[in-house]
Amino acid sequence: MTSLKDNEDIPDELLGKYGEITALMDVEKYINSTYNGHYTNDENDLQSLDVWKARGSFSNTCIDTSIKYLIRYGKKDGKQESDLIKACHYVLLAIANERN
Repeated sequence: MTSLKDNEDIPDELLGKYGEITALMDVEKYINSTYNGHYTNDENDLQSLDVWKARGSFSNTCIDTSIKYLIRYGKKDGKQESDLIKACHYVLLAIANERN
């Protein structure tokens, strides 16, 4: 994934001391890319997240799924940044659900 750090016009102080803002923007880019790839029904109006929400298990399932990706990191095809990004996505989903 490309990061904002690749753009020399952005001052380092806007990217976070440890690059966390750049990483967060990479997570955002990943999230935006997922909306065309979710598993859905034939009408593309229901996905597994909707079922978790209806069952009342949304936050717990998202947290469990994030743990799965964290445990998998470094074990499946080496240290895949995508596993960490996916874990972040599921944590963000849990946060958003708990806020609602």
